[in-house]
Amino acid sequence: MTILITGATGKIVQHLIPSLLEQGQSVRAMVRSPDKEVALGKQGAGTVIASFEDPGALDKAFASVETLLLVTPPHKHATGWASAGLAAAKRAGIKRIVRISALLAGPDGPSDNNRLHGRTDDELRACGIASVILRPHFLCRTCWRTCLP
Repeated sequence: MTILITGATGKIVQHLIPSLLEQGQSVRAMVRSPDKEVALGKQGAGTVIASFEDPGALDKAFASVETLLLVTPPHKHATGWASAGLAAAKRAGIKRIVRISALLAGPDGPSDNNRLHGRTDDELRACGIASVILRPHFLCRTCWRTCLP
């Protein structure tokens, strides 16, 4: 079983990849540029260069993946990027998605960021793929082991 991780070079998942590799999981890290591949490759993770703006690259990145950890950076395009990721997950037949969201995410969230996360969370719930949405203020190894087999 391969786990694809988007946002693989960000702070949220920096400790996750080594933990998954220690457990013997097959990890594929999606990065946007070749210079980001080097450090992840040294850890033992497989890497793939792709962008949420390139459906063909997403299809290649998502191929033969069973579980997706969907992390998007805080950005005005994050909702569109997440939508592109969900569409690619459907095309690839991904079985489960773990999504990193935000505390207070929802249509009435206190900030634009919370409302954008809320839209993506709603889209994920409606997409038909088994999923869990994490809205962390703190993550530990137990959290990851519970959500990613």
